[in-house]
Amino acid sequence: SGLKDGEYCMDDIFVYRISGEQKEGQTLGTFFATGHVPVALRRLAMTGADVEQYRPLFEARELKMD
Repeated sequence: SGLKDGEYCMDDIFVYRISGEQKEGQTLGTFFATGHVPVALRRLAMTGADVEQYRPLFEARELKMD
């Protein structure tokens, strides 16, 4: 993420992977955390903010809804 060769670059933090489609046309899929930690979180940490409690939100994994 950031500026590279004069162009802005972004990394996905969360993604939705489509696995199929229902008869009604609705997509089936799952949300995933990619494991990329936002630059803003790292910058907050550099200011002394306690951000450790938020790091698990970004660990690479499938996000399940209860």
